[in-house]
Amino acid sequence: MLDRRFFRHLVRITGARPSADRASARSERVGDPERRGDRDGGEGIRIADETVRMRLQLIGLGEADLAAVRAAAPRIRPKLPAIVEAFYDRLLAVPELRRIIETHRGVDALKRTLHRHLEEMLAGVIDDAYLARRQAIAQAHVRIGLPSPWYLASFQVLLSEIQAALAGDPAREAAEADRATLAFAKLFNLEMQLVIERYDRDRETVQEATLREKRAIAERLNELSEHLLALAEETSASLQALKEEGANLLAVGEETAALGTLVAGHARGGVEALEAHGRHLQAAAEAFGDLADRANELMSISERIDGVVQLIRGVAEQTNLLALNAAIEAARAGESGRGFSVVAGEIKKLAEQTKAQLASVTELIETTKAHIAAMQSLTKATASRITDGDASLRSVADDLKDLADRADKQSARTTELEATLRRFEAMLEDIAQASGGVAAEAERLNETARQLTGA
Repeated sequence: MLDRRFFRHLVRITGARPSADRASARSERVGDPERRGDRDGGEGIRIADETVRMRLQLIGLGEADLAAVRAAAPRIRPKLPAIVEAFYDRLLAVPELRRIIETHRGVDALKRTLHRHLEEMLAGVIDDAYLARRQAIAQAHVRIGLPSPWYLASFQVLLSEIQAALAGDPAREAAEADRATLAFAKLFNLEMQLVIERYDRDRETVQEATLREKRAIAERLNELSEHLLALAEETSASLQALKEEGANLLAVGEETAALGTLVAGHARGGVEALEAHGRHLQAAAEAFGDLADRANELMSISERIDGVVQLIRGVAEQTNLLALNAAIEAARAGESGRGFSVVAGEIKKLAEQTKAQLASVTELIETTKAHIAAMQSLTKATASRITDGDASLRSVADDLKDLADRADKQSARTTELEATLRRFEAMLEDIAQASGGVAAEAERLNETARQLTGA
């Protein structure tokens, strides 16, 4: 930004004066206090800022110029609406300017603002309030993003419209029109200075903000790169641990698959053995069934024998009774019945022996029946146990079949797990390579951060 010493030096080497009128310049050089007071401290210029006053002196903007503006005001003021319309017609013909105008403010509002702006200019007074309003307008144009070349070009458009308005009055002298045009040009130059100053300030502000942002970004990049490096190292260590765990899991999977195959084989062998044992039990059950049938037949025969024995016992008893009667009759017959008595005694003895033998036979039959009954009970219990054992064997066989199927499925899943683990191992290798790439990127980020900070 230009300082006061620069303006003093520039005024000194250029010999710039507040007016283009040489007579006025000579009057100032000879020290005419009335002329100097009219230019610097009179009714038009009321600025306390020394830098701005030196700028006015540099471009030769003085009280005479403001007086020329005030003198031209009656001619310009009625034409202000036409000047404003013509100005915006030319601006709206430019697509970029039309987009900016329509995006931020309506055309009518801008026309009213420009009309007030020109009215203030026609008053021919430059004071602190006038400068503040111009600076506010300049700041507004900077804020909406109007490029400075378009803004500066618009001053020339406005000056051309005012010049045309001044030239359109044939009643005025050409010298007065030129003087007023030059005065307006100086006023527009002052406003351009304010605009450029605002743009410079904003550019410096943006540059400072950009520098701060670059430093902040550099710090964040540095932190990020350090974090990425640490993360890459941790990831590498974790990947190594995962690879080792994956190798262990793969070994366990292989052992599990082999064990599953072995279990399935043993289970199928057990199923076959149980099925063979079941067949043997079934044969035994059938044999015991036959034995039970034969025991039943023996029991039936024993009962029939018992019936025969009972019949024989009855015959023996009848025979014994008959022998007794014969002995009685022989005794009655005396000597003549002695032989018959001997026969009767023998018959009785035979009957007694028969009864005795029948008692033994009956006892044997009862013992046989008891043994047959016990054998029937044992056969029945054994057959029941064989049946239960066969059912248990079938259940165990079914369980073994299910175990074999499960072992096969587990073996298949373990094989799939092995394939998954191998793919996982390949993925870990890819991740390890990517982690190395992250570390390299972190180094590049760190280098970028150093470049941003100028280190």
